[in-house]
Amino acid sequence: MSTIRFRELVKTSGKPATKSLWTDPKRDRQFSKAVEQNRVLTILPGPGSHRKEFGQIGFRRLPHANYLVFPRPLPSEGSKVIGIEYDLVEEPAPRDAVPFEELERAPKTRERSGRKSQTSAEKKPVEKIFHLAARTVAVIETKLELKARNRNDAKSKAHELVKGQGFDPAKARFTTRIKILGDR
Repeated sequence: MSTIRFRELVKTSGKPATKSLWTDPKRDRQFSKAVEQNRVLTILPGPGSHRKEFGQIGFRRLPHANYLVFPRPLPSEGSKVIGIEYDLVEEPAPRDAVPFEELERAPKTRERSGRKSQTSAEKKPVEKIFHLAARTVAVIETKLELKARNRNDAKSKAHELVKGQGFDPAKARFTTRIKILGDR
């Protein structure tokens, strides 16, 4: 395994951008493409470690790893990168950032045209979609008395006796349980 200095890597492959993996890397098309093109550097060990950070060229899915994506392909995969300098890393701009000018304008709290704003009692509650599972169970309890050598023998004889009886829903006691699976 060869060793490369981070500054040399930036000279040849351009300034990298940090990448946080919030989802499965296979679902992120841009990141998957960067992995295929050998443009990803895995930084190890993570923050809080007593050792100095170093990088490995290529994507390694490891706990506490950080990832840098370069604009151009990196040299041979598996090489060790030392001397990580974060001042050479570009921080990507947030995708849904609100311009500073819009932050300065305070939102209107109520209309001043003479119309009354809706009170909280007049506002309609927002309805969500829920996914549920409903389980209805019918129970028929039959009391038996029989002779047996031990508990296991008594249970097996009881099973045989009850198995032959029919099921009459009129004698059943029904219970329903609802389980919420999720909401949107």
